[in-house]
Amino acid sequence: MPKADVTPLTVCASIFTAVGTIFVLLRLYVRARLRDVFGIDDWLLFISMLWGLSGYITEMIAACKYFTRIHLGSKTLGVEGRWEVAMSFNTLAQVGICIYSLANMFSRMAILCTYLRFTPREQKVMRAIVMAALVMTGTLGVGTVLLATVSCYPPHLIMYSKDFMDKIQRKEIVCLAPRQVFYWMGIGNVVNDAVTFMMPFLLLRLISGIMTKGE
Repeated sequence: MPKADVTPLTVCASIFTAVGTIFVLLRLYVRARLRDVFGIDDWLLFISMLWGLSGYITEMIAACKYFTRIHLGSKTLGVEGRWEVAMSFNTLAQVGICIYSLANMFSRMAILCTYLRFTPREQKVMRAIVMAALVMTGTLGVGTVLLATVSCYPPHLIMYSKDFMDKIQRKEIVCLAPRQVFYWMGIGNVVNDAVTFMMPFLLLRLISGIMTKGE
């Protein structure tokens, strides 16, 4: 991969990580210090921020190790050395994907818990829908991590090493192709985001109906 290809990605990841972290810290400050209200949704958002920062650090370490060794050591690294560097990068990238998946899971759960806090207890159907969305979010988050780490038969931890790749070549284990894993991740995330996106409209319609009846 050319060096020019990774620089914009690194800059964008750094900017969005910094902006997201600032907004989360501001929200937590307002909730804890100014309003003295700190709920489970705030804790989930805080955990999500920590996982997100961990994922960002992991990905940056992987990128720096890979591109520094490849570009600065291109004359001294042989084919075997390049292969080992690539496998190390893939392993760290896999860890980063799992960490980001957990960060997304906790952020979605924080949003859904906020919806649940604003849903009247009398509206049992709406609360049941939000709870079902919470269960689906948790299942998707944990399932994504499992899919990215042990999607092999017989069950085997996916670690990009020479021994692991040799086992695949000898067909001792069969694993889902990375493209298939990303497809399943994408489908699950799209469905989950669509459900989360629709929740505010259902909640606003519910609150509007309650206010109309009160009048």
